[in-house]
Amino acid sequence: MYQEQLPPLALSQVVDCFWQAEMHTQAQLIVPDGCQDWVFERTEHTTDAFLIGSMTEAQSVRVIGSKTFFGVRFRPGALSLLTAMPMQPLTNQRCDLNELFPFSNSLKAQLSTPELDLPAFAERLSTALLNSTSRLTSDNHRRLTYFAQAAEGNIQQLADHLHISRRHFHRLFTRAFGYSPRFYGKVQRFNRLNERLQQGDALLQATLEAGYYDQAHMNRDVKQLTGLTPRDWLNQT
Repeated sequence: MYQEQLPPLALSQVVDCFWQAEMHTQAQLIVPDGCQDWVFERTEHTTDAFLIGSMTEAQSVRVIGSKTFFGVRFRPGALSLLTAMPMQPLTNQRCDLNELFPFSNSLKAQLSTPELDLPAFAERLSTALLNSTSRLTSDNHRRLTYFAQAAEGNIQQLADHLHISRRHFHRLFTRAFGYSPRFYGKVQRFNRLNERLQQGDALLQATLEAGYYDQAHMNRDVKQLTGLTPRDWLNQT
């Protein structure tokens, strides 16, 4: 079982969604989507919190027994607004969240209650995140908005809007996203491909609508990001 909940409007520029997943002795293939997640893994007696950095390749997660996961999925690059830490060292990593973003004992206790559900989790994390994002300025959000447009490849124009050099734009982007604008464009094309396929488009139509030059281009990207051929990836989803 998997479900999502949208964030309050005040967090919508930073948080993509809150989510909950129930898993029972299974392996799950997690593929790059451009986002970074805070994940809270609950078992009968404990709650472990960790951060999943930006991903450049698929990772298989194996769950033994029954576990409940809650998460906060941040919009691409948005997690960098909450810390001075560069995102590159976190790419493809699972890190202890409490070491990177310490939580209050009160919040830890609230997240450990047995009756916690997705609405309650979203409410409690929203309160904590609103406190953290209250210091952000319009310039912070403006820069992230321009960064998000880098998937289209118009780097020089975006750098000009921010009154910085192309090289500095690339450096700031990589620090915020954990990888280059070019790789971000690759991930966003893959996201669009998945969206079109979920809407029922045929593979060739979805390939062209997602922005690939041809099917060979799509084959290479899907293989790099998932470790699977497009046909095998379709069977997985």
